[in-house]
Amino acid sequence: MYKNYTRKCGISLPLYHKILLIMRLTTVILIASLMQLSAATFGQRITLTQTNTPLKDVLKEIRKQSGFDIFYENKLISSNQKVSVAVTNATVEEVLSSALKGLNLKYEIEGKTISIRKQQETSAPLNKASFLTDKITVRGKVLDEKGEPLAGASVFVEGDKQILGSTNLRGEFILLNVEANATIIIAYMGYEPLNLTAKTDMGTVRMTLSTSNLSEVQITYNTGYQQISKERSTGSFSKPNLKVMLDRSAGSPTLLNRLEGLVPGLSSGSGGNGGIVIRGTTSINLNTEPLYVVDGIQVSREIFDNLNAQSVEDITILKDATASSIWGAKAANGVIVVVTKKGKGGDKLKIDYDGYYEFSGRPDRYYIPRISNAEHIALARELFPLFSASTSYSALQNIGLIPPHLQILYDANRNVITQAQANFKLDSLSQLSNLDQINDLLIRDASILNQTLSVSGGGKVHSFYGLAQHVGRVSNTPGQNDNAYQLLLNNQFTVSKRIKINLNAEINNRITNSKNVSIPGNIADNEYQLLKDSNGNPLNVNWAGAFVEARRLDFQARSRINLDYNPILEQDRAKSNTNLLNTRFQAGGTIDILEGLRFTGTYGYNYATNVGRSVRDERNYDVRVLKTRFTVAPTLTSVPVYNLPQFGGTLATTNSLTKSWTIRNQLTYDRDWDKHQLTAMFAQEARSEQGINSNGYFYGWDEDAQTSNFVDAVRLSSGTIAGVAGSVSGQTLLTLSPDIKEQPIVRTTSYVASAAYTFARKYSLNGSFRIDQGNLFGFDKSAQNKPVYSVGAKWSLGNEAFMKPVNWLNRLDLRLTYGITGNVPLPGQAASFDIFAAQVNLNAVNGSGLVLRTPANDKLTWELTKNYNAGLDFAMLNNRLSATVDVYLKKTNDLIGIVLTSPLTGYASVTGNFGAMQNKGIDIGLNSVNLRARNFTWSSSLMLGYNKNKLTKLNLNNVATTGAGLVGSSFSQGTTSIVGQSLYSLYAYNYAGLNASGDPQIRLADGTVTSAPNVSLPADILRMGVTQAPLSGGFGNNFQYKAFNLGINMIFNAGHVIRDPRVNTATDAVIYGNNFQRGFLERWKVPGDEARTDIPRYVANSTIAASRDLNYYNLGSARILSADYLKIRDISLSYSLPQLVANKINAQSITFRVNVNNLLLWTANDLDFDPEVNRNNSQITNVRPAQGTISLGAHITF
Repeated sequence: MYKNYTRKCGISLPLYHKILLIMRLTTVILIASLMQLSAATFGQRITLTQTNTPLKDVLKEIRKQSGFDIFYENKLISSNQKVSVAVTNATVEEVLSSALKGLNLKYEIEGKTISIRKQQETSAPLNKASFLTDKITVRGKVLDEKGEPLAGASVFVEGDKQILGSTNLRGEFILLNVEANATIIIAYMGYEPLNLTAKTDMGTVRMTLSTSNLSEVQITYNTGYQQISKERSTGSFSKPNLKVMLDRSAGSPTLLNRLEGLVPGLSSGSGGNGGIVIRGTTSINLNTEPLYVVDGIQVSREIFDNLNAQSVEDITILKDATASSIWGAKAANGVIVVVTKKGKGGDKLKIDYDGYYEFSGRPDRYYIPRISNAEHIALARELFPLFSASTSYSALQNIGLIPPHLQILYDANRNVITQAQANFKLDSLSQLSNLDQINDLLIRDASILNQTLSVSGGGKVHSFYGLAQHVGRVSNTPGQNDNAYQLLLNNQFTVSKRIKINLNAEINNRITNSKNVSIPGNIADNEYQLLKDSNGNPLNVNWAGAFVEARRLDFQARSRINLDYNPILEQDRAKSNTNLLNTRFQAGGTIDILEGLRFTGTYGYNYATNVGRSVRDERNYDVRVLKTRFTVAPTLTSVPVYNLPQFGGTLATTNSLTKSWTIRNQLTYDRDWDKHQLTAMFAQEARSEQGINSNGYFYGWDEDAQTSNFVDAVRLSSGTIAGVAGSVSGQTLLTLSPDIKEQPIVRTTSYVASAAYTFARKYSLNGSFRIDQGNLFGFDKSAQNKPVYSVGAKWSLGNEAFMKPVNWLNRLDLRLTYGITGNVPLPGQAASFDIFAAQVNLNAVNGSGLVLRTPANDKLTWELTKNYNAGLDFAMLNNRLSATVDVYLKKTNDLIGIVLTSPLTGYASVTGNFGAMQNKGIDIGLNSVNLRARNFTWSSSLMLGYNKNKLTKLNLNNVATTGAGLVGSSFSQGTTSIVGQSLYSLYAYNYAGLNASGDPQIRLADGTVTSAPNVSLPADILRMGVTQAPLSGGFGNNFQYKAFNLGINMIFNAGHVIRDPRVNTATDAVIYGNNFQRGFLERWKVPGDEARTDIPRYVANSTIAASRDLNYYNLGSARILSADYLKIRDISLSYSLPQLVANKINAQSITFRVNVNNLLLWTANDLDFDPEVNRNNSQITNVRPAQGTISLGAHITF
């Protein structure tokens, strides 16, 4: 049915070499910088010369060179204790013996840990009774630097391998049979270890981030239901670098934009849907974006987009089934979980201000070069003989558009003016240009002003976090204003030691106002048409209106309605505004029932409205034209009969409302004992969603009085009206009453269970189970009761005893998971019962009734995706190099879409299950500290995702049956869907150049070359590649020198293709306007030109034009480009003022930053064309958004 066009598929050869070069350079840089650790790191050989140096400094140097962790009590070594050491290529034991010589200290080495303690004097052995009395049970709680519980921290007794444990999800730990006054060591990767004296109640201790190790900023994964320690997690999770995300102000106002290139496997804006995709597309017709969760509650994309990055405490991306299956039948596309900031109990009042101003400038309206005004006039002269031979002047009157240069040519052709006069007028037009006027009057520089103020604090009973934000956007269109406001308040109340309550509220309001400012296409296409005269007065441009001049004058005289068209004056004659309000409320609480057993109750309510108004006053050109069409006046002397209100304008309204609520009751059990760690959770959840839409249209509208006039709807809808501009149908042109559509209520109830068990901090098992039941699915039990589940296992290989000698390896984990996730139809798409819609037909006697919109399907079930994932996590070289690698396979069954049915059912189609697909790929996340000196640090990150999508089964009858149907198809079901190929496949005719007449030809599967239209079959078509990049990711570098921080982040997409944006129509349109690309000048003109050009000839005769197919050229194989590109997405430079300066205004810190967005671009195509301009392959555009956006910002903490 198709052929593979291997020359264009996959990663282009130039980009392949570029990627290899980048990887080689990165490897060399990493190795070279890491060599500074010296070869002694691997063999624990140390060279050290210190004279009269504090012992603590000597131990730090030993730790730096050896990679060993060194633990001791702070009181054991005085700051004044100094030693002298001189060793060359010595072992760790040798240098420690030299450093501690003559001191009452000894050391022990256990694996990669060194313990230093005081020498004990020989004493008589303790008897059994006295020994037992010295044993105690030690309890405590560990917090991170933010005051949050730190799960998974190691807690052990110095020198005793048998007594060890770790903190649970609440940060709590228990050690049994500990000697009184023993040294307790608390350690966690990326944090400074703590050395504490054992006692029964250790209280609450807080750890601080390490300054000498690679910090793991995020230590737990939040699934929306619970937190999972990274050490115990078996699933595939990702966390973006929050610092990089926050610094991305320029051009990235939403969270989703800020995540680009920071998460392996997450891509945006490519393929057919242009949205966020995690590990490929798992559906054809349903939602392909991930599920969005905020503070444990599912929210809409609109609410998620309005989140303030400054309010985000944590982001977790759930990618495989073990990570996301807990969300059941909506998690096939992955889950993005956000936790907003909360106040901390006991914290002092803290005030943060963050603001930035972004300047974007103006877009490049002529990114794809077009012919000039002079070239356009010359082309019109050249082509007019052919054009006029097939299009008479009288026939042109019906088209409704005769631009001045064409009127001049026809006037000369009809002898209305002489050829000399025509030449003079055309020469005059060729010297004019409206580019400056358009740039001054219809375009402006774009900018954003974003300001956020937050306040947090807390006491023993109440803590809070509050935020207020204002975002003012100035678009490129004059007269357009966009202001967004946000209020957020999170409250936590400690009722008692066991009971806590939280109350959270968020309100977002975005108001946009715009005037009737646009660049009329006819004027933009004819550069000579000015908008103002030399005195600055707005010009009438009547030829660009709805009627040719002769008819305009006639219709105006008979209707007595002025029909002048003045683009500049029109700006103030219409306006529109939208008011979007999103609210999010959440209430919940926790009760610690027993030790380790906790109940959590959560209620969330989301409510959103979007109100739109579009007002056109009676002076508006479109209103005047509409009134004219409905005015009856057969002659100039007739008294006009106005079927629409003679005075007043129009008002169009749109209103939408969506609301949802979620109730969850949850029990969590968390216990650690001996070498065992167990966490279990059970929850019941109920959810409801509903949306209501309504539209209205009113005539004779008076904006000041807020009134409209009566329209005789019944009479106007009964037939046609002989208006002055011709017969019109009132039924088709008038919207006579509000149209209210209430979407179905979607309700689901779910039961969720999960468990995680870890033994000896080496072996972990995870499992989850969920059942979703909803009213969208069939009554059949097999359709309703489809459980979603997952299982996973993890082996912490690095904690095995046989791995202890491998001192350069800090962590090595192997993961394996399997599970099922799902996807459900949108409200109204499908149901287990018939969905009816109201319909009004005013031409019928009883024209109101119900029509069957969505037939019931009792066998309908959700799309099920089977997920297989294998993962590897490792860290080495004192944690300076760490990586996560995941290989996955996703198999989706029961794809949902429109399925054709028997005509005997009474309807042609029904929503059903019809096919299957798969996605497979690999995600790689690599982080490194390349260079660390006293005041300088250079770190890098590489995020890489590769995905291959394939349709494996299709039970449909409406697939493409012709070549044109396959080539001309968009990203939709039934055309590009070919079993064995990607959903994002791009097809093209096998272009075979021009024939001797200058018409495009194609080569069929049997080798035949033809220019005849409508002859190709799917077997004649070439598959050129895919439109969604299989390979995507980001490469970031961060340089920190004292108070300066420089971040450079690149993004890349590779392995996909796009169509050449330089489309050539070679039709009559070139006569009307000059918005044509320059390739048209190289078209075929005379026989023999087919040897030098592929651009078809110009044809004016409609009969000849119908005998060929220009899509053979425009959609041909020769016009496919590589879409691979590498772009510096953003550069951020920040500087923190000295503390002495901040203290002068009582501030804790003051930081200034500057960001530059989209600075440099490398592309694989020969045109140097930016694939992001046409990233969805859905529309060709000449306009490229402004590049090099710059912003200036500041962050102040009080």
